[in-house]
Amino acid sequence: MGATADKPVAHDAHSPHEAPTTPVMQAASRAPRPTAARLAGRVAFYLLVGAVLVYTIFPFFWAFLSSIKPNNELFATPTRYWPEHPTLDNYRIVLENDNFLMALRNSAVVAISVTTLSLALGLLAAYSLGRFRFRGRSLVLYTVLAMTMFPQIAVLGALFQMVNYF
Repeated sequence: MGATADKPVAHDAHSPHEAPTTPVMQAASRAPRPTAARLAGRVAFYLLVGAVLVYTIFPFFWAFLSSIKPNNELFATPTRYWPEHPTLDNYRIVLENDNFLMALRNSAVVAISVTTLSLALGLLAAYSLGRFRFRGRSLVLYTVLAMTMFPQIAVLGALFQMVNYF
């Protein structure tokens, strides 16, 4: 017997000229074609996403452009959106200042230590709230939920009063 006799022959209902299809390919061929309204909705969505992206990124772009402008161009009127003579002197001046480097180092130490401490405490609290059942667990979970739903900027007035009192 030959090698082809050992293999079962698959009988396909398709004609010899038609390629076999999978269920995924069949579902895709039955998918509705995008209508003009759906296409307009997608275009409007991506235009909105683009506008939000520009709105979000533009302040960073403007801060960078302001950092490479010389001082005489920074406050010139009318406003020029691109510097005529870009310079890195502002970066050189800041990085040569020892006070700035010390403040940068202090900020990094505080940020790293606070982040590490917050992650450690948050990890322990999340594990205990998720793993153990105890009296008051629901109250703690609802309190955490309420605190995350409350915008942080709304606390700023009370926080200022509290810091100002001390």
